[in-house]
Amino acid sequence: SAMVNEFDSADKKKIGLVSNVLCFVPVWKEPNGPPSWFKEFNFSAWQSDQHAHDWYVNSPAHKEIIQEHYNQDLRVFGNILTSLKPSKPLRWQGRCSECASIVEGYPEVRECECGAPVIDMPLF
Repeated sequence: SAMVNEFDSADKKKIGLVSNVLCFVPVWKEPNGPPSWFKEFNFSAWQSDQHAHDWYVNSPAHKEIIQEHYNQDLRVFGNILTSLKPSKPLRWQGRCSECASIVEGYPEVRECECGAPVIDMPLF
């Protein structure tokens, strides 16, 4: 997709993109056949509301998608733009690499009670 290509080539720190996840969910008309179509969900996380807004209004890929929607080139289209802000400080939980237990206090705590290391994960 044009948007994925735009994100791939962008300076993510400059535009404030933390992460982008693109999900394709297959939908079947026939139980044993190939998928009839896919539902697409795109989730983006930004450093701030302003970063998201600036990308939204300046992105050629986004403008192209909106134009396809208004021209009715897209068969179906729905979107929602929302901002989620934590109401409390973030609480990180890690997972043990051996017993799969939840380990409270990540990233300071990096070892499970069983002695195995916590699976490392990036912090943004």
